[in-house]
This record gives sequence, C-alpha cells and structure tokens, in this order.
Amino acid sequence: MQKDEKTLEIVYDGQPVSLSEEEAVTFAQKGMNYDRLFEKYDQAVNALDELAAYKEKIDLLSEKTGATPEKILKLLDESVLNAEVYDLSEEEQIPEQYARKMMEMKAEIESLQKEKDALIPIKKRQEDMDAFMREYPEIDIKDIDKEIIDEWHNSGKSLVDVYNSSMVKRLLREKKADSENEKNRSASCGSVSGTNSAERKYSYEDIKNMSEAEISKNFKYLVKQLRKDENNG
Repeated sequence: MQKDEKTLEIVYDGQPVSLSEEEAVTFAQKGMNYDRLFEKYDQAVNALDELAAYKEKIDLLSEKTGATPEKILKLLDESVLNAEVYDLSEEEQIPEQYARKMMEMKAEIESLQKEKDALIPIKKRQEDMDAFMREYPEIDIKDIDKEIIDEWHNSGKSLVDVYNSSMVKRLLREKKADSENEKNRSASCGSVSGTNSAERKYSYEDIKNMSEAEISKNFKYLVKQLRKDENNG
C-alpha cells in the first residue's frame, strides 16, 4: 500500500486493520448486502415462528377434541361460511337458508363466468380459422408458418389479416431478390391496371408500382404466384 494513499483504520476481530479507500468502499457494500440478507433471514425466521405457533394451537385443539387437524381446519372454514351467511341474512333481511342459497348461486355464477371467459378466446380462434378456410380453401392451416400462427395468437388480429400481411411482405421480399434481372422489361410495363393477372408474372417493380387497389384486386393471384415460385425454387 502506497504511503500517500488515503487509508481507513478499523478494528476487526479485536485487531487494528488499515484499509485503502477502495477496500473500504468494497467492504461497506458487502456489509450492506449482508444486512439485507440478515433482514430477509430474520423475516423468514419470524414467519416460521408464526406458523409453528399456529400449528401448535391446532395440534392442541386436535388433542382436546379428538379431531384431526384437517377436520379442525374444515370446521373453521364452515364457521367462516356460516358467519358470511349470517351477515348476508342480516343485510338482506332474509332467512339464513335463503342467504346460504344466494351464496351458493353466486359461487356457481362466478364459476360459470370463469368458464365462459376461458371459452371466449377458443371460440374466437375457431371463428378465425373458419373464416380463413372460407377465404383460402386450398390451404391447410397446419401448413401455415409458425411465425404467422404466433403473430395471430399474440396480435389480436384475424388469421386472414395476419396471413395476408405476411404474404405481401414475403412477396415483396422474394421479388426484390431477382428484380435486377427484370428491370428492362418492367421499365416498359408502366401501370398494371386492367392487365389480366392470369396471363402474366408480376415482377418486384410491378408490385412496387401497384396502388393499394391494384394489390387488393390481384392479391390472391400474387399469393399463388409466390407459392408457385417457392415450390419451383
């Protein structure tokens, strides 16, 4: 340790120790971490002590009554339910048997609501698949790319919309790769309005110059062209 370096004198385990400024900071940080660990340890010990005290009381009740701890807990649950029934009976000014029936019906309704909430996305998904099969009867949903299915599940959009968007992006991406070989031909094509889509193959430049209406009009053919190119490639 250099003589001109600032030091901190401490006593550790009964012995004087000289620490550099850097060492002092490091030990201080470690001490703070240890303090947090000890605090969490103390909290865990206290929680265990409380649980042990509850268990001791339940064991004592079990010994006095001859009932098992499980039976005692069940009786406690029933006592809580009876108290809730009594409170509802007083609040609604109705006999307790009707109050109990109301609580049972409420619990059943809540259970049915949870089942309904769980079925809604399943029903929506089935409706999306039915709509897709009507739009693309020649495509098996099992053959759709996983990325498209994942986006459909996570985006909240319909499967048709996600599929169409993905196909347009893929079509543009695939056509861009060979656009250089078709520049001369595509330069003289101009607008593709009024062209019979079944009689030609669209280049990347053709697609890029299409209006939204033209893309929408020729979309199914463009998708088929892409799938045909993928199969031939």
